[in-house]
Amino acid sequence: MTVAEGLKIPVDEEAEAGLVACCVDSHVAFLLAASRVQSDDFYVPRHRRLFDACASLGRLDGPSWDTRNERVVEAARIAGVAEKELRKMLDERTTSDDKAGRLAARIVDARRRRDLMSLTARVYNAVAVGARLDEVEPLLDQLRTFPC
Repeated sequence: MTVAEGLKIPVDEEAEAGLVACCVDSHVAFLLAASRVQSDDFYVPRHRRLFDACASLGRLDGPSWDTRNERVVEAARIAGVAEKELRKMLDERTTSDDKAGRLAARIVDARRRRDLMSLTARVYNAVAVGARLDEVEPLLDQLRTFPC
């Protein structure tokens, strides 16, 4: 029996995809999201790359990215994601600047839950391999002070 049986990693893929869609649709949504999340908060690698691509779009000088089509083409290119895949992601979701904040909060919550699970696993693994309790105590202190 493995300990991981039945455990699920806290991931909110729908929130990640929705936030990416909002950010591609609107630079304002990206700015709101970027004040709350970082690309490392995303679990799905293509979502992380697309979020980073939105940041790049905001920094690029040159052609105007005023049209949705231009933003989609360039974001897909920067992120190395198929344009068709990104268009599908956008077409399947409604986007708004207001929605971006709510989705960002869900992503941060999932990231914090993953961090807590990781810390808990470190405690479990240390005990399982026979670590002395004084060696486990610093990890337990981190658990006690984990911001909830």
